[in-house]
Amino acid sequence: MAVIESLSYEDLIAGKDLSDAVGRAFGRDGIGLLVVTGVQEMRNLRHKTLKLARLLSRLPPEELQKLERPSTHYCVGYSCGREKFKGRPDTAKASFYFNPIHESPLDAWSADTGRSAEELRSTKERYPIVAEPNTWPECVEGHPLHELREKARALGQLMHRVGMLVIKQCDRYVAKCTPSYPPDRLEATLRRSHLMVGRLLHYFPLQQQQASCGQSDANGLEASWCGWHNDNSTITALCPAIFIDDVTGEVVPSPAAAAPKSDPCGNTKAGLLVERRDGCIQQVSMGEECIGFQIGEASQIHTGGCLAATPHCVSAPPTPNTCRESLALFMEPNWDDCMSPPSGTSPADVIGPEKPSEKVPPLAERWVDGQTFGDFLKRSFERYYAHNNPN
Repeated sequence: MAVIESLSYEDLIAGKDLSDAVGRAFGRDGIGLLVVTGVQEMRNLRHKTLKLARLLSRLPPEELQKLERPSTHYCVGYSCGREKFKGRPDTAKASFYFNPIHESPLDAWSADTGRSAEELRSTKERYPIVAEPNTWPECVEGHPLHELREKARALGQLMHRVGMLVIKQCDRYVAKCTPSYPPDRLEATLRRSHLMVGRLLHYFPLQQQQASCGQSDANGLEASWCGWHNDNSTITALCPAIFIDDVTGEVVPSPAAAAPKSDPCGNTKAGLLVERRDGCIQQVSMGEECIGFQIGEASQIHTGGCLAATPHCVSAPPTPNTCRESLALFMEPNWDDCMSPPSGTSPADVIGPEKPSEKVPPLAERWVDGQTFGDFLKRSFERYYAHNNPN
């Protein structure tokens, strides 16, 4: 089993050079993931926030419908069963999308850049996902979900702060490898971006029969909770998940703790799974005071392939009544950012020499040099839909 690189939060704050570890994790030979340890604020904030994901999914249907935003393709507010997987509505999970940094990304962008009314109107038409502000459940004071906005934003902002420290190290590593690379390209991209997408996730329990007889991929593993994909982001921050017994409502140990010693990939068919460069599937687990980070395809493009994304999925445990709660923060370029590699590198460098994974639609089919991030995102959604729902 490959070693998962870890960075000390204390060392990140101190500005120590941790770029070699970043290269081992995010470079062409890495698994595309690392963990930041020692983030003490995560311990309490994580549990208090993630438990709300399950409660949110239990609101009456008419209340959940108020939180849906169809105009954004259900990428703001609540979404469940709106996506299709293998030709059927995906009801394995419920998502709640929000921006922890900007309550209204488009208004913040307009205020920061002085865009005209015509530019705002054009942007809304071209990128509807950014046109809607956050939406939160209307719950009376005293109801647990009354605190969702405060807690979700606080957790997302903490993950964002740590993510920006990791991105500094990414820039440091790439600058060592590529002389023509602007020394702070990824950091500057995220500092001017208003597109920080938090996704609070509740994975519903799967019945025993579903868990043992679900749809399998080429490796015999079930992407039963979330299918195989690469992140489109610059970097994605991952809150360590919690598992809950859906009958009692009590937090239960992570299935990852029971990884069989005889399995070189540490796979138990539960939780976050990553496809390594050698094709082996590795399970990932994190401690309570950790934040995971996965490098995304925007970084792969912006670094000329020096950093590279890897396919990953989420699989349900082979036990009934177990649900999973998590939060991912997709730290993305602005929707109008140009997606081109640095000078001195080429699209071929971005794609890389290795054979594309069969688990995800090839990057070369979704990215065109010079397109905007918004167009890259749209094309990726289209190709993933076709990939996951073959005729």
